[in-house]
Amino acid sequence: MPQISSNITKEHVEEALEKIKLEGTPKANWPKTKQIKAVNPFAPKHTIRLAAEIANAEVPSDFTTNDAIKHLESLGFVIEEIE
Repeated sequence: MPQISSNITKEHVEEALEKIKLEGTPKANWPKTKQIKAVNPFAPKHTIRLAAEIANAEVPSDFTTNDAIKHLESLGFVIEEIE
């Protein structure tokens, strides 16, 4: 089972969210069922992928959205269903 690197911190995720705010989310990565609770929707998997780049951590290519959600929740982020 793929593991998301534990060295991806809340600060890395927050930096990734700022990058997404500036650059947007590629349409292929738009959240479909769940998003990080915020003013703007943020796709959990895309956010973790960017946070890993910032942290210089390896992210398995086959990690799932649920893996990303679990990691984000462990860092204190709230995930919500998209209505």
